[in-house]
Amino acid sequence: IAGFLGALTLHLNKYLITITTVSAIGSIRGHTVYQAIDFEIIPVINPTGQTASPDSELLALVKNHLNSAKLYFSYTLDISNSLQRQAQKGTLPEAFSYTQFDDRFFWNKHLVRDLLAVDHPDISKFVLPVINGFVSLSKTTICGKRVTFGIISRRSRFRAGTRYFTRGVDGNGNVANFNETEQILILHDYDGEPTMSYVQIRGSVPLVWQEINTLKYVPALHIGTPSRLPQDPRKLDASSKAASANSTFTSVQSLGLPATEKHLQQLLAYYNQVYIVNLVNNKGRERRIKSALEVAMSNLEKYADRVKYVYFDFHHECSGMRWDRVSLLVDLLRAQGLAIDDFNVNNSLWFEAHMLSSTGVASSSTLVTDRLQTAVVRTNCMDCLDRTNVVQSFIARWVLHQQLMSYGIINTLSTSFDGVDPAFESMFRNTWAENGNVISEAYSGTGALKTDFTRTGRRTRRGALSDLYNSIHRYILNNFYDGHRQDAYDLFLGVYDPATDSTLAEALTYDKRPLLLQAAPYLIYSGILMLIAAWLLPRQNVESRMPMSLFVLLWIGILLYGLSLVLLNRTSYVNWPKLSPPDFV
Repeated sequence: IAGFLGALTLHLNKYLITITTVSAIGSIRGHTVYQAIDFEIIPVINPTGQTASPDSELLALVKNHLNSAKLYFSYTLDISNSLQRQAQKGTLPEAFSYTQFDDRFFWNKHLVRDLLAVDHPDISKFVLPVINGFVSLSKTTICGKRVTFGIISRRSRFRAGTRYFTRGVDGNGNVANFNETEQILILHDYDGEPTMSYVQIRGSVPLVWQEINTLKYVPALHIGTPSRLPQDPRKLDASSKAASANSTFTSVQSLGLPATEKHLQQLLAYYNQVYIVNLVNNKGRERRIKSALEVAMSNLEKYADRVKYVYFDFHHECSGMRWDRVSLLVDLLRAQGLAIDDFNVNNSLWFEAHMLSSTGVASSSTLVTDRLQTAVVRTNCMDCLDRTNVVQSFIARWVLHQQLMSYGIINTLSTSFDGVDPAFESMFRNTWAENGNVISEAYSGTGALKTDFTRTGRRTRRGALSDLYNSIHRYILNNFYDGHRQDAYDLFLGVYDPATDSTLAEALTYDKRPLLLQAAPYLIYSGILMLIAAWLLPRQNVESRMPMSLFVLLWIGILLYGLSLVLLNRTSYVNWPKLSPPDFV
């Protein structure tokens, strides 16, 4: 056993979850970071017997979540906190307590809640906190200098879930798909081994809004708290279309400004100053989200000295796949005050420190701070995935270029490392592409789009075909499978607790739809099967042609009837979450 992940109480039993197989990802200053690969779930009562229903249905959700989530931990290093936050505590400790772990990224906190309630000084020895996200730590070289280059992305456990079932901000200021991404660079060939990191964040547009699945490729956009779904989904489509036609937004009450303000207050407490980069389109349905966010920001002007709003119409500015034009966004950020030449210890673009012991010799424990990162860029598009990945990787490249120039490792004005070290350039691109894929898989169920640009610096036909496949795959997952994935999130993170609610677990297997609606897909399948059979199977004699014609007409009618039932009741065929369903469902 590599670690104890926690315990989960279901309806009939309590289950211990252990980590049985791990993979070493890399190390920071001798502190190894591991990825949890395999797990074992052990029932406390009757550990050798079969699991009884309804626990078996819930356990299937837990297993699916464990198999899909990317969980990382370290026995000696707090990977939930950025290097800057750790340095501000004074040390990179040889051993740490869960009490130091950032509560936002403590992914298994619900599973260890019983241990956390125990008042004993040694309890921390049994608590192994993990993060969900992405970790890559590589010892490599750039221009002949030995370095450690890495990325750590941390996914928030608050308002966590899938693409269309978690959007916007909740009443506590938590936004969907919130991730903190830290890029780390350690220079091993310099005195004190300078350690630099740069943190960016992403998160859903911090308003109360929702996209409601109706089996259409583009869901219905609703700003504010949706009312209950209408029986006829065409009414939902019509109201969404009418709202999108009115691209301006003036209703302040429905935006949820108190929640937006709480979100900004949280960011300021953690990051001191925030640059909100909004990448949504300035036309079509997305323009409504843009207008709503700008109305919200104009109503929160009291934070204007520390919260800067920057709009960048990604698809317009980078049309024709000219994504190198993201450099225009960097110019906008610098114009707003995100400087690169102010290296004051208390006001810098990135965090930097060096190791020092009491004897003046480099040590693995003490960090002496040279610079503090005093502002963070918060990027969002609609999903905070594809466009956001491109922008974050570009900003990270820009910062890394400045860091390397500050030590004279490179002196070129180009932010591409191809001309000075092609191998490092390839590693940089692939690491950021993998980071984008992992964040996308957790939220949308598929890898990220546009990763061909992140990997190669150009758009390719193969990348376009891959994006097409992922887009179709996302549509299928988001409409027909994501309800189960959302249930798994809610169960694992404690949003739904079987120990206190025994009424909803049976909903996983109980279908409340009328029998006719339940039968409609089977009518469609049967109609298709019979028509294929009528076409392929041989006819015995001429006299059978007329009955065959009637047979074909009959099954065409059944097929069309089944299709009409589905089209007129589209929302009834969406795979909604069942353990903690949205209020409007």
